[in-house]
Amino acid sequence: MDIVSSGVEVERRPAVRMSVLRLRRPFEVTGALDVAFGHPWPNEAGRIAGPVYWLGPGEWAIVGLEPERVEAACLAACAGATHHLVHVGEATAMWRISGPSAGALIARGCSLDTHPRAFAARSCARTLFAQVPALLARPGDEPAFELIADISHADYLRGWLEDARTDC
Repeated sequence: MDIVSSGVEVERRPAVRMSVLRLRRPFEVTGALDVAFGHPWPNEAGRIAGPVYWLGPGEWAIVGLEPERVEAACLAACAGATHHLVHVGEATAMWRISGPSAGALIARGCSLDTHPRAFAARSCARTLFAQVPALLARPGDEPAFELIADISHADYLRGWLEDARTDC
């Protein structure tokens, strides 16, 4: 589903693969995770590094990678560390909301301050969006957001986004 309105575009992405890694003592293995995933591991609140989204202390979402690749990398990096890896599979839906009025549309659905000074490029946060638990991210410098939620809420969110974009 693509919704285009003056100032905002909403694009539904195909179901996205997602894994969640939890670590008891992340500081012991973040260097190994840097090597295993080929880029610095996000260790700052609400940051994104490549496909890895910081969800909370000792918890990350790995978005868009094959579960086998994630599992191999995590097993190599976390050997001996107390950790838990779960593959959510393709049970999540993703939307890309972009354009000059993208922030206004996001503001209608959640209470996060998404101004670039407060929610900078490569930031993410868990939130309630239109009363649905979701992960909101600003993947780059452009006025664009990713909204990731359980696929069971996809129809509701599609309708909500269609209604809300008419007001932007």
